Order: sequence, then C-alpha cells, then structure tokens
Amino acid sequence: MWAVTALTFVSIAVSGYLLHSSGLHIAPLYMIPVCLVSWRLGLRAGIVLSLAAAATSMAICLSWWGPGKALALGNLALQLLTLPVLAAIVSSFRCNFDREHFLARRDGKTGAYNRLAFEQRAERMILRAAGEHQRLLLLYLDLDGFKAINDRYGHDAGDRVLEALGASTLSLLRKHDCFGRMGGDEFTILMPLEPNESPEDRAETLHAQLAAALFATSIDATCSMGALVIPPCVDTSLKEVMRRVDRLMYAVKRSGKDSVSHGVLSSASEQAELPLFAGINTRANWHRRSTARSDELVATN
Repeated sequence: MWAVTALTFVSIAVSGYLLHSSGLHIAPLYMIPVCLVSWRLGLRAGIVLSLAAAATSMAICLSWWGPGKALALGNLALQLLTLPVLAAIVSSFRCNFDREHFLARRDGKTGAYNRLAFEQRAERMILRAAGEHQRLLLLYLDLDGFKAINDRYGHDAGDRVLEALGASTLSLLRKHDCFGRMGGDEFTILMPLEPNESPEDRAETLHAQLAAALFATSIDATCSMGALVIPPCVDTSLKEVMRRVDRLMYAVKRSGKDSVSHGVLSSASEQAELPLFAGINTRANWHRRSTARSDELVATN
C-alpha cells in the first residue's frame, strides 16, 4: 500500500515540477494518494500525507517563482484547506462502510457471524485445511431449555444468556477460529486443530468454560454440544458436515443434556460418525445449585 502511494506521490510531484513552467498545474492530482491512504490507513495517515502534499506543492511553486511570492502562499493555503478535509471525508466513509459491513455479517446480540457469513468462511476454512493437511474441529451447541428460560424469567433474561454466551465464546476463541449463530439458540464453532492437540480435551474445556459463563448469569442455563473432527482426507460438503454434527448434538439432548458428544467424520455413509468419547454429563458440576433451587421451589410451593 505504502509503495503504491509513494510511487504515485513522487510521480505527481515530478510531473508537477516539470510541467509547472508551461502553466499546467496538476496539484489537484494529490487528491488521489490522499484518498487511497485515507481509505486504507485512516484519518491520521491521510492528514500526514495531506501536509506532505501541501509542502511539496509549495516547494514547487517557490522553486519557479522564488521566495516570498503570494501565489505560493495561496497555493499552500488552498492545499491545507482542501486535502485534510478530503482525508476526513474519505476516512469517515470508510468507517461507515466498515460498520455496515460488520453489521451485515454479524449477529447484533452475540457478536457471532450470521448463518450466511459463517457458512462462507467455513467453506474456505475446509478447503484451506484440506490443502494444508490440517484437522478441523466443528462444534455445534444448543442452549438447553431456552424457551423455558424466556417463559420463566422473561426475554430480557434470555437476552442476557445469549449475550453472556457470545461474549464468553469470543473471548475464548483463537485468531483463526470461526464462531457463528445458526439461528435462535443454536451456535457453531469451527476451529483448526494443532498437530498434537486433543479434540476431546479442546471441546470439553470449551464446554466447561461456557458452562461457567452461563452459571455466572444466575439463570439456570446450560448447553449441549456436538463435537466433530474433520480429517483433511475426507471429501464432503459443508451441508453434510453440519448435518452430522447436528446429530451428535441431539444425541446429547436425548441422553440428559449439558454434556459433549464426540465423533470423527468418515466418508462412509454407513459410518457417518465414529464415536471417540461418549461425553461426560457435566450437570454434576452444577448439582449443588440445581438442588438448592429445587428446594427453594418446593418451599415456595
């Protein structure tokens, strides 16, 4: 970026110096690199380049007309007025563009990618992982009894649960992990695995951390999670991968909720998922709280 800008800037300055004697003024062309830098690097860089352009333009005028000429000072004043304002306008447009682009791809409640944005990025991640012979871990999680939470505590409480889950997940993910909200109370995470990293440990640790974040909301919220390892050698579509990890998640729902079910993606249709670990019911971690709340309900009834 800087190389292209510098080349453009120098070309304009040299051309301006050579053409100045003929009465042809090309100082307005400095707007091109100022716009480029303001768009790509922001207002501060645009202002710096604007000042450099104004100083260069003034130096060219003085070199031809000699020092103390009013025209050179007028040219400097004009450049100082127009170029910084232009930089401010372009950088403001860029900020608005970035904000709208973010909102178009993100879920406003949780900060996760929306379904379309997640699927687009996930497809690119799967292709890249296959080329680099890298395993991926796909997690599909669903909040347990979320409708009951809304009915019992109100939709504001449900929003707090979603916000807590989103904030916690985003803080736990690594740079290249992808977090998406598939709709309602269902979320998915796609992450590359290190060569010696255990997918079971990674999924269990993340589930325990999210369970702790949900516990901190003081609302009886838990989540069920399906964890599917995607080997680089398996050729399948994202739709099929999502269908299989969804089955793992619903297996947890049927077996008591609030735990993780693990599997490895296989290309064989009769062995869609090879179970690695049945999953430990982590509800025991919150048994004391659940028992206390049950006692309170019995007492009030």
